[in-house]
Amino acid sequence: MQTKNPLDLMIEGEGYFSVQTPDGVRYTRNGSLALSSDGVLVTKEGHPVLGERGDIFLRSGAFQVNNLGEVYQDGEMIDRLSLYTFDDDSALERVGENYLFFGGEPSSAKRVALPGVSQGFLEGSNVNAIKNLTDMILAHRSYEAYQKAVSNYDQMMEKTSNSIGEVRA
Repeated sequence: MQTKNPLDLMIEGEGYFSVQTPDGVRYTRNGSLALSSDGVLVTKEGHPVLGERGDIFLRSGAFQVNNLGEVYQDGEMIDRLSLYTFDDDSALERVGENYLFFGGEPSSAKRVALPGVSQGFLEGSNVNAIKNLTDMILAHRSYEAYQKAVSNYDQMMEKTSNSIGEVRA
């Protein structure tokens, strides 16, 4: 989704932002960011987003993030976002606040060599709630129709089996 907010960053393709929390480094795809009072690029929860040199410090004023995740201010490169991908995504564990903890082998965490980052955009949900709700209603109605058909067939079989054994005088 285009927001035109320069503090909104979207990762195109694979990868996760690395974030320094009190519990250690965590990973997220949530690119809705802010600037702290001392000029550090942080998540909405106030945790610093990490660059290749550590925390990303910005002076007041405009800044740009290019497609490679390089952060520029006044024509000077400040840092490059530290984006990671993992060989084993099953080792990622949700820990709240849209953060993931990686508990796998450190060697399977790799920096994204050629990231795709868009400034002024946020990643939207890949779920269409209206379509899914409509599909659920359709599935429920189909289930009810099949259930009724099976019930009618069962009643028909019961009548058939009872009337075959009946003797007419």
